[in-house]
Amino acid sequence: QKIISFAYLDLFSLARVVSTMAPIIDGQKASAEQQPFRGMRLCAEIAYDSCFTQALFGLEAKAVADSAALRAFSQSLGKNLLYAAPQDSAVTISVDGSFLSALSKSALHNLDDTQRAAAGEQLKLLATVRSVAIAVLPSAAASPFPDLLVAFESNDAKASVSALQPTVGATIQQMLSGGTQLRWLEKDVGGTKVQTAPLPIGVSIGVATVGDVVVLGAPDSAVTRALEAVAKRESALAQSLPAALSRGLTDNPNAGGQLYVSGPRLADVLSAVQGSLAMRTGGQELSNQESLDSLKAYGASLAV
Repeated sequence: QKIISFAYLDLFSLARVVSTMAPIIDGQKASAEQQPFRGMRLCAEIAYDSCFTQALFGLEAKAVADSAALRAFSQSLGKNLLYAAPQDSAVTISVDGSFLSALSKSALHNLDDTQRAAAGEQLKLLATVRSVAIAVLPSAAASPFPDLLVAFESNDAKASVSALQPTVGATIQQMLSGGTQLRWLEKDVGGTKVQTAPLPIGVSIGVATVGDVVVLGAPDSAVTRALEAVAKRESALAQSLPAALSRGLTDNPNAGGQLYVSGPRLADVLSAVQGSLAMRTGGQELSNQESLDSLKAYGASLAV
């Protein structure tokens, strides 16, 4: 790689300049000491097939201690579930469980006793999660809508499934305005038991565990694709990343999360959805062809 640009910004000095010009708000004048950032470094490198951009922020230690969100970042263990996402993912978001847990605990302080009790069961489930990933995949069937996948690595996968099924059922029932309760059926997929439930909209959702990983997908074929990714790592997104994108993972081992976007696959997903909705929208385009072509030329990116 060759560095093509480098920039440094002294955010503390900039804040001092801005504070001298800032108006007095509620009887108090803004102070540079009130903002947590001290500096920012931006560096861009280029290789034969990719561009790598890195932004680093310097923070005041006291600001980290006083901010729940910044403390959550500092508690991240860098766990990611990109190995549970199929390699043909259009969009995948992976978040470290320790980061999520720290954020949820800080959010509890802003709830009253009734709200805190209602959130208790969900927080119990979250406390067992080491990492979570959400992926949007091009449909493997004839459906114009994309496959959706949620996977999480759990300290107790079986207990997580037991807690997840009624939660998913209640949520879907509420979304369908009090429709019939989900009826879970079991089927075997390559030796793995998958719990499936048909929905009134014509697709089925599925839940399965493989090792410490719990997978929830719609349609249930998305679960099969995730199980293959976990069992055969060469089928997973983590193993198919170009070297330049993989570097983002190795250079940031304690990252709180990752966002992967494949421009060509996302363009295909949007084009399929747009085509299926054409009759309902009167031919109105959700995204014009020029934007879709730009997405296809965009390539792939990984933000950490």
